[in-house]
Amino acid sequence: MTSERFRLKVVTYNIDGREDRHKDARLLHQLRRLADLEPHILGLQECKEWQRDGWATQYWAEDILGTRVPS
Repeated sequence: MTSERFRLKVVTYNIDGREDRHKDARLLHQLRRLADLEPHILGLQECKEWQRDGWATQYWAEDILGTRVPS
């Protein structure tokens, strides 16, 4: 039996859902940096108020991170 090694990249990050006038630009920068890490597993904390506007922020984040699962 041949054994192959696999490296699993796990990333966790605290988004900090505070309200500020540069919120969208800051979130976009954070998500792009996380996407650049190409994690296999990504855990996000403090994703506050993402349910506003029909979960638009969550869908936006999924698109940037490439994590949307087709349904």
